[in-house]
Amino acid sequence: MTTSSPNKSRPLANFHSTVWGYHFLSYTPQLTEITNQEKIEVDEYKETIRKMLVEAPDASHYISSDVFKKFTEQDGKFKETLTNDVQGLLSLYEASHLRVRDEEILEEALTFTTTHLESIVSNLSNNNSLKVEVTEALSQPIRMTLPRMGARKYISIYEKMMHTTICF
Repeated sequence: MTTSSPNKSRPLANFHSTVWGYHFLSYTPQLTEITNQEKIEVDEYKETIRKMLVEAPDASHYISSDVFKKFTEQDGKFKETLTNDVQGLLSLYEASHLRVRDEEILEEALTFTTTHLESIVSNLSNNNSLKVEVTEALSQPIRMTLPRMGARKYISIYEKMMHTTICF
C-alpha cells in the first residue's frame, strides 16, 4: 500500500487564455419586457393558428352506408352470391364493425357475414391461412384490436400466405 506524501503537489494545466475573455462569468442578463407591438403580433399569430387548427380537414370522413346497397337484393337482404367470395365476405364483416348507430344495412351485414363466415370456417382446410384469418376476425375484428397486437397477428398470417403462394 502506497501513501502519498503531503508535500507532493498535483501538476496544474497550463491552458492558454480565452479569446472570449471573462465577460460571461460576470454577465447578468437584463430582463426585457415585451412591447405592446410585440404583444399584438403574438395575439395575431395565436388567432391565425387557432383558425388554421379549427379549419383543418378532419382525418376521418363520413361515408354513407348506402354504398353497401349494391350488395343487397330488392327486399334488402344481402345477395347469397356473396358467400362464394370468402375474402370479400371477410372484408364486408370488417367493414360492418365501422358502423354507427342506426345504420341498419351494416347491422344486417354484420349478421349476414357472421352467420356465413362461421359456417364457412369449418369447411376450410386446417393449413389454410384464410381459415386462420377468418377465425381471428371472428374472435376479435381488426377494429376491436389494439393496433400493435393486430399488426403482429396479421403479419404472421400474411407471411404464411406469402410462403404458400411462393411455394406453389
